[in-house]
Amino acid sequence: KNCWWGGHGSDEVDSPDGSSVPGVYTVEACKASCLEYEGGRTCDGIMFEASTQRCFRKSNINPARCSPDPSYVLYLRASSSPAKPSHKIKPPSGKQLSAQERVEALNRRFRDGRPSDDLASSGVLVRQFDTLDDASKKWLPCPPEGNNNWCMQFSDRWPTSIINANQLALYYGPGKGGLIIAPTVELFCAYPSDGNSMEKVCDPLFGDGETCIPGCYPKGQECHGDVTWTCSYPPERLRDALQAQADRIDYQNRNNELVVDVRTVVSQLPEAIEGFFFIGDRTEPEETRRKFLTEYGMTDENGPPLVELVLSHDGGFRLA
Repeated sequence: KNCWWGGHGSDEVDSPDGSSVPGVYTVEACKASCLEYEGGRTCDGIMFEASTQRCFRKSNINPARCSPDPSYVLYLRASSSPAKPSHKIKPPSGKQLSAQERVEALNRRFRDGRPSDDLASSGVLVRQFDTLDDASKKWLPCPPEGNNNWCMQFSDRWPTSIINANQLALYYGPGKGGLIIAPTVELFCAYPSDGNSMEKVCDPLFGDGETCIPGCYPKGQECHGDVTWTCSYPPERLRDALQAQADRIDYQNRNNELVVDVRTVVSQLPEAIEGFFFIGDRTEPEETRRKFLTEYGMTDENGPPLVELVLSHDGGFRLA
């Protein structure tokens, strides 16, 4: 349902009327922004537009006066619990964003990204190709078994980085392409700069979440206060890790490192891959994308786009 001001089912929380919440691009982050709102009006629910990843906070909601519109999902806030879905209408079967629309959504996250505990609000999560990939299918992690498979001990994690208009550093620097990973994956931990995660190996793989966490320091050695070295930040403190990077001059020109649980990538394929990017040479990302489309029966139109990454404050992603 589409509910808007002027007698069409709701009043607007944000001004001017019709304004979306800046820097919020997921339903969960949208709900949280409603619960945390302390402005002049009460936030009684949210309306989320999936095609543009925009969040609208609403007050005085009357669903009976809203207009049917499959582009929007309305969530009403319960009095003592987080906002719950109401009158949820799924987009028509087969509805698909164009490649350009998906690139525009990436660029909104790139432009508006800031330190946040929400991955999507932090910017765009990217991973450059390296030897921790499956050599033949680079959208997969290193296989956990096989003869002469030196990287199997690292097959439970992927090092990645968040980039946005104010944080442009990558581990390998310009020239090395890779994957754009959906912000729905889960992290083992985060570092404000390179965390040397390859030194932190678990046996068995994936660890126990306490004494061994892949690529991360164990429980009890989390970063806190002014201590931002020889430690890692747990996933729920992603904002603190990214803020520590922004606050320290010696970190600002280095890549941050977010250690991803690869199980959450593999289980979400093909949607876990939002795109393939290149910086200069497009050969490897383009070939990897071709294999990916074949693997998942996708076309050039509905598959993850191939994009050029321009690492500058006013740069971002350009459809190739």
